[in-house]
Amino acid sequence: MISKTLKIGGIAFFSLLLLGMAGLGAAFGFMQIDKPSHVEKAQTLARSLAQTWSYDAIREEFLPQVAANVDEAAAKQAFDSLRVLGPLVEADAVSLDDYNVSYTINLGLVRQSTISFTGRYAHGAADITVVLVTANGVTRVQHLNVKPHALPRPPQRRSYA
Repeated sequence: MISKTLKIGGIAFFSLLLLGMAGLGAAFGFMQIDKPSHVEKAQTLARSLAQTWSYDAIREEFLPQVAANVDEAAAKQAFDSLRVLGPLVEADAVSLDDYNVSYTINLGLVRQSTISFTGRYAHGAADITVVLVTANGVTRVQHLNVKPHALPRPPQRRSYA
């Protein structure tokens, strides 16, 4: 005969196991729902940025707490150096690298994904990583990284003096 304590322990164990499996299933379901929209959002962000290579063009896409802490002079300098790449032509090798689901009292259900792809620009290529956060039904950018493969050299100016 199995003791009452052992039965209760077994029921508790299998209940926790079932709850964990349900949580993993829910997270996988959210990932399947978010992946297409997050990939599209990341590519749209890269396209918008490449039109002017200006932080002002994408400032509204960032989380408010992130945008408040951005050093705009440093961002301008960084984006000015990338301007030689030109406009985005296409995105290759798009992948969802990381996906997390969490719950906070203030925001409720928070879903975070890391999207990576190679941007093919008019004058070069760059690896782009975008971290997106969805909370309260709104998706915003938490982090953006643009790492060029090689920057094209600007044309040399010649002096005839």
